[in-house]
Amino acid sequence: MITEYDETGEIRFQGEYFEGTRHGNGKLYLVGGGWLEGNWDNGQLTDDSAIYHEPSPSNVTFRGKWMDGTMTEAYQYDSNGQRFQGEAAISLSEDEATTTMLCTHPTVPCVFELERVYVAPSTMPSANEGLFARIDIGKGEVCAFYNGIKISQKEVDDRGWALNDNCITLREGLVIDIPLHLASTTLYCASLGHKANHSFTANSMYDLLCHPRFGDIKCVRATVDIKKGEEIFVDYGYTDEKPLWYEQLEAKFLQSRDGGEMK
Repeated sequence: MITEYDETGEIRFQGEYFEGTRHGNGKLYLVGGGWLEGNWDNGQLTDDSAIYHEPSPSNVTFRGKWMDGTMTEAYQYDSNGQRFQGEAAISLSEDEATTTMLCTHPTVPCVFELERVYVAPSTMPSANEGLFARIDIGKGEVCAFYNGIKISQKEVDDRGWALNDNCITLREGLVIDIPLHLASTTLYCASLGHKANHSFTANSMYDLLCHPRFGDIKCVRATVDIKKGEEIFVDYGYTDEKPLWYEQLEAKFLQSRDGGEMK
C-alpha cells in the first residue's frame, strides 16, 4: 500500500503500485473533497464498477464505468445507497463545459444538490431567485456546484456588466459563465451555485472543486453553520471594477457598518 501526498501535505492517493505506478485497488482524493475508488491499470482508473463519493458528509455517489481516468457511464445513488429514480436517473459521463456548451444534459440535476439545496425567491429585495439550504449545512461543507461555459477573462472584460451577472473566475485568465438566457432552472439545473446571491455578510464562499461530471469547476462552500431554510450568500468580492448595483449595496453596507443610517 502506497500513500501519495500533494504539495500541501494532504493525502492525494492511497493504493497499490506496480513497477512505480498506480496499479490495482486504490483511492484518489480530488480537489474540493470528493474521492474515487476502484481499480487502477497502469496509472489510470479503469474499472467497470468504480465509485465516486461526493464531498462529505454527503453519502451520494456515482457508480459505474471509468476508462483511463474518465467517467464513461455512471449512475447517481442517493445518501441511502439507492440508485436514483427521478429526473437524474440516466447514466452520465464526463461532460466538461466548452466555450459554447454548458453540458450535454443541462436539466439533469446532481443528486448531491437535490439533497442539500433548493432554489426559491430570494430574501433580498433587489434579487429574484436565491439558493437555500434544504438541510443543516456545517461550516466547511460544500453547498452546491458552480459549473459554466469556459471563456477568457479578456472576453468578459470586453463586454458590458449586463452580460456578466453569472461570471466567476476559475483561474487566472479563465472564467466560468452561465449565459443569461440559460440562467433559469427550467433550462439549466445541472448545477445551482450560480443561484447564490451576494452579501457583504456572506455565509459561504467560492472554492475550487474537481468533479467527474463537470471537470474543474468552482463550488459554494459554507464558511459558517447554515441552518435548514436559510438563504446561502457569497461575497462576490468585486475590487477594481464594480457593477452599479454592487456599488450601491456597498455604500449602504459601509454606511450601516460605520454607524450611519441607511437611506
